[in-house]
Amino acid sequence: MSSVTRPNQSTRGAMVPDQPWIDRSAAACSDLVCLLGRVLIGGIFVQSGFGKLMGLDAFAAGLARNGIPGAVAQVLRRSARLLSSSAASPSSLD
Repeated sequence: MSSVTRPNQSTRGAMVPDQPWIDRSAAACSDLVCLLGRVLIGGIFVQSGFGKLMGLDAFAAGLARNGIPGAVAQVLRRSARLLSSSAASPSSLD
């Protein structure tokens, strides 16, 4: 059997000895780098969503200002009041 790689075979992460050290280390760490990138980008979305949840009244007002139907803004306003009242009295969730 030959050691020649066929075009349909994956060469991702394969370390070839004649490659420069930077290419070999990038191939060895590619999965870790992708995971780190996904976690960092996910953190941006989580932070943005958390900010919107903590200020639902302002978020709903911004939606209404930008032409989003008033019904959607009213639903968000009501849910903000519900969340704030449940946060004030956690025993109401029992």
